[in-house]
Amino acid sequence: MTSTKRPGWQVLGVLTGTAFLYLGAAALAVPDAPGSWGTAGGILALLGGAAYVTLTLFEARRTTQVLAVSREVR
Repeated sequence: MTSTKRPGWQVLGVLTGTAFLYLGAAALAVPDAPGSWGTAGGILALLGGAAYVTLTLFEARRTTQVLAVSREVR
């Protein structure tokens, strides 16, 4: 849904990244618990969540700048 860039995609992208950050922290907190992703899964989830949030914010900023430039051209 985030990749469609429909209204609200920025919030959804940040929430998805935040969910991965939370799940990664939970996996690292109890790596031996049944159903846990373990240490490797926790680290990958933290890295993926941080990347997801960063790329969402980067794309939101880029999209805003493109819209501003296109409005100036008219």
